[in-house]
Amino acid sequence: MTQEELAALVDVEQSTITRIEGGQRMMSIVMLHAMAGALNVSYDALLRGTDVDTRVSNIAVQLSGQSPENLARLEHIIQAIIDAYGTDNAQS
Repeated sequence: MTQEELAALVDVEQSTITRIEGGQRMMSIVMLHAMAGALNVSYDALLRGTDVDTRVSNIAVQLSGQSPENLARLEHIIQAIIDAYGTDNAQS
């Protein structure tokens, strides 16, 4: 997605997106919410930057709010998948 496309989705000027990306401007909570929605990522994925794999962050968001019983089931499912497919730590 280009800066221009993102700007249109969150209803700001492209220069605003440029300044936010360049660290020259902070974004408001409202802007954070709009950008996360437009990019389909979690808030913390935007705030932490590229140091954290956004896929891991998005999985954490999806798991939040689950019941303890569901979390236990999901943990077993995830472990079964890892056991079946290995623990390849290579970034893809």
